[in-house]
Amino acid sequence: MSTEMVAGGGWSTAGRDGVTIASQVLAGVLGIGYVAAGLAGVVLGGTGGGTDLAIWLGLLVGGGALVLVGSFALRPGTPGVLATAIGSVAGALALFWSVLVPVLAVALVVLSVLRARRAARGARGAARA
Repeated sequence: MSTEMVAGGGWSTAGRDGVTIASQVLAGVLGIGYVAAGLAGVVLGGTGGGTDLAIWLGLLVGGGALVLVGSFALRPGTPGVLATAIGSVAGALALFWSVLVPVLAVALVVLSVLRARRAARGARGAARA
């Protein structure tokens, strides 16, 4: 799946449906947000050090990386959905107190599953033609 710059400075969404666009936007927001929150917590001293630091980095930076890899580097399918789901849940565990982040994480998992199912259905339809 490729994106193209179009006249006027925007990104083309040609050939992509609402589920794909929504899942990629949400994955970008959560993935980058998790990594930023993890790094900010370390830089600002929000962790207690030692074990807390490892858990903080593992859940947020690792979770953010998995979300980004699962949503953008892997094709829509089981590996992409698993990486996205594990990363979403990991980051949501670290930020569970915010209430909004876990809700967004669940929404991303649902969108990722829908996107993978649509991609599989499209591949089956193309194979029949």
